[in-house]
Amino acid sequence: MRFPLIKLNSAKTLFSTSAFLFLAAQAATSKNIETVVVEGTKTNAALNENTTSATEVTKQQLESSLAEHFQQVAVNAPGTWVSRGSGVEHLTALRSPVLTGAGACGAYLATEDGIPLFAKNLCNVNQLMVTDFKSANNVTVLRGPQSGLFGGNALFGVLDINTNAASHTEANKQNFAIGQSTLGYSSAAIDLTNNSNGNTQGLSGRLTHNNSPRESAYYNQQFLHAYQQVKKTNYQRTDSLSLMNLEQETAGYIYGDEAYKNSDLANGNSNPEAYRDARNIRGYSKFEWQNSAHSTSATPYFRHNEMQLLMHFVPWQPVEKNQHSSAGLQLQHTRHIANTAFTVGQDIEFTSAELTEIQYKPAPFNQAAFPEGTHYNYNVTAINAGWYIRAEWQANEKLTLTPTLSANIDTLKYRNNVEAGYACENPNNCRFYRPASKTDTFKVVSPTLTASYKLNSNNTLYARAAQGYRTPQATELYRLQSSNQTPLSHITGTSYELGLSGALHSLNYALSAYTMLVNDDILLDSERRFINNINTQHKGLEYTITWQASQSLSFNTSGTHALHTYAKSPTTNNTDSNLDGALLDTAPKNMHQANVRWQASTATMWQLRWEKMGKYYTDSAASQEYEGHQLFHLSHSWQPSNSYVLRTKISNLLNTRYAERADYAFGEARYFPGLDRRLTLELSVYW
Repeated sequence: MRFPLIKLNSAKTLFSTSAFLFLAAQAATSKNIETVVVEGTKTNAALNENTTSATEVTKQQLESSLAEHFQQVAVNAPGTWVSRGSGVEHLTALRSPVLTGAGACGAYLATEDGIPLFAKNLCNVNQLMVTDFKSANNVTVLRGPQSGLFGGNALFGVLDINTNAASHTEANKQNFAIGQSTLGYSSAAIDLTNNSNGNTQGLSGRLTHNNSPRESAYYNQQFLHAYQQVKKTNYQRTDSLSLMNLEQETAGYIYGDEAYKNSDLANGNSNPEAYRDARNIRGYSKFEWQNSAHSTSATPYFRHNEMQLLMHFVPWQPVEKNQHSSAGLQLQHTRHIANTAFTVGQDIEFTSAELTEIQYKPAPFNQAAFPEGTHYNYNVTAINAGWYIRAEWQANEKLTLTPTLSANIDTLKYRNNVEAGYACENPNNCRFYRPASKTDTFKVVSPTLTASYKLNSNNTLYARAAQGYRTPQATELYRLQSSNQTPLSHITGTSYELGLSGALHSLNYALSAYTMLVNDDILLDSERRFINNINTQHKGLEYTITWQASQSLSFNTSGTHALHTYAKSPTTNNTDSNLDGALLDTAPKNMHQANVRWQASTATMWQLRWEKMGKYYTDSAASQEYEGHQLFHLSHSWQPSNSYVLRTKISNLLNTRYAERADYAFGEARYFPGLDRRLTLELSVYW
């Protein structure tokens, strides 16, 4: 039984709901909003420390992008690829290949206002779908290990969505957008501020109906966010409550060599029965006390996630149901002593989770190894605790040293609810193994050291050595494929980085070079088999350059050239080759973007963006390859007054045939095809 979710099946529903949001927003009195800058957050500390390996996507960029998927936001950050799947689905890479399976989300951390979107050992590869990034104040991308401040799942980096709860910066707003046969959404932000006491309250919502050009594929998604901020002398409290609801009819891969170049295949759907339904609710209250010598914050929070999906990406197509509920507390205290700022913190989280995988139809091959019935049914109770200490020492006017040390303990109590052992009659020919109930504990210490040196008032040189880690996900520990799997340990990544940032006249730049070795990694191969105890090497160069050519013309470009290779070969059933030094699959060497912005008048702006995705291998044996692609997008905005803005965007201007993601699995080339040229219009009304 699928979740009884809210439906938005027609344009009529979308328009009527848009009108309701507009009328509700009109009921609020327009106020002037004071900009609130939140100090002492983990994200702000990391931004200060990672001057060239951090990218902040501003609210203006979010609004002008008319993004319908997080991929269109992430392209602004070098070394970052959010590979787009069907609907809201995605896989993420931060200075890494695009990973699949549980490790795809465990390798990086996704947060909202500094709080993880999912529980540490129970994340989902599509975790960014639960956040309303289009309404965010900004999005911060931190590349490289960040475990010193953020703990586990920050092995390759952090994606943080900063909401209006933390930085309330705009008045009442109503949006309505429609795209060429693909997109319609309505959103509203309502200001309830009381100017007499300086407090802010707000309510925002978004309703989206996305009708894909692919057969039998669409999604309906709803967001609601309520927040308030109470300010007093030396004290403030921020409260936030977010809800998300998703109903998605999913389009699966298309099959065949370069199938994405065939319009009939690209618009088809070999899995019209596939779906993904999800609900999410998150809330927190952040209490902050501050004076000239110290600051303290305490942030209790909770979350609840539940999801059901048909696993269309494997031939036997079981149904997965999962859910988890968490409660946690983040504590942080900073004290300034002489020329040093000391920060200590503690994070603790309790989670209760459950998962089932049931196959309802016979597998298309080897039915003995992929039997109908329950493959897995288990519960997990997790306790995650972490402590960190950080010192920012101003050694002299030019040199700043910032060491950080964290210690973390993760305990998972697993209870198997079905017969332990193989799920098949013949254990020698079976894909599914259920371990007996047990408890696993992981203890990790993670150090970081950053040094920054001011060459002059405009240019800074920095060096950073950091160790990140992740502990195994519950599905890697308990959703096994064999009884003889090597016991899993935590995965560590040791990174060294050198960077230079600054300004030269009207040009701003940030350059960085890094190398990172990941030990004892766990990857999923092209036939969805877990491979563990392998080492990978990651080296790259990144750049961001912004040039204000004139008062009306500006240029921005960013990109990366990277090599992601095996440092120790995996052993798989499909190759006996020694892959030491070979490139990892789905790991392009080159990813670049550039955009030119022309402010034609005070009311009119034009922007042209270019994106380049380099070629990459699609299988671990490096025998199959995707050729890469280049895309152009043209956007325009017209703001004749402060009351409204009309934005227009033509995506894929040259109507290029390309693949959002290319893969080779189970003996076939398969793709998520890119979208054809399309037009999107958005009207924003302010009052």
